[in-house]
Amino acid sequence: MSVVRTGAFVPLGATLPPQGSTFCARLQGGGMGDVDGVFTQFYERLRLPDYFGWNWDALSDCLSDLHWLAEENVLLVVENAEALLNGDEEVRTDLFMTLRTGCSFWAEKPEVPLQRNISLRTVLVTAAERFSDMCEAVDEISA
Repeated sequence: MSVVRTGAFVPLGATLPPQGSTFCARLQGGGMGDVDGVFTQFYERLRLPDYFGWNWDALSDCLSDLHWLAEENVLLVVENAEALLNGDEEVRTDLFMTLRTGCSFWAEKPEVPLQRNISLRTVLVTAAERFSDMCEAVDEISA
């Protein structure tokens, strides 16, 4: 998971998938002020299947499946990430853990013949004045 300042250049090697077709879901942090907003943004922007269960386990399951997308790579971009969950650090940690788990699942999955191997990456775009706070929050769940 990468954190970048609004308007800054994105480190390509860390954020762009290696090759192949890419599905980019652009989520709006401002629309994710509560848990329902988080799940709504993911449901709509990532085109989650209708059976999505609207809870953290269901989001985690979907992020480790992604069969409904034809692309080999998925890039999640959360714009205005500083607005995520209106400062509810506990729930924001749940979201970051879910995203990290999904990204790790695909990064660590061994290649199996005749099975798709997907790249899932997340970029959090935040205001410059909140950049350090966002990096710290992400680093806490990565430790």
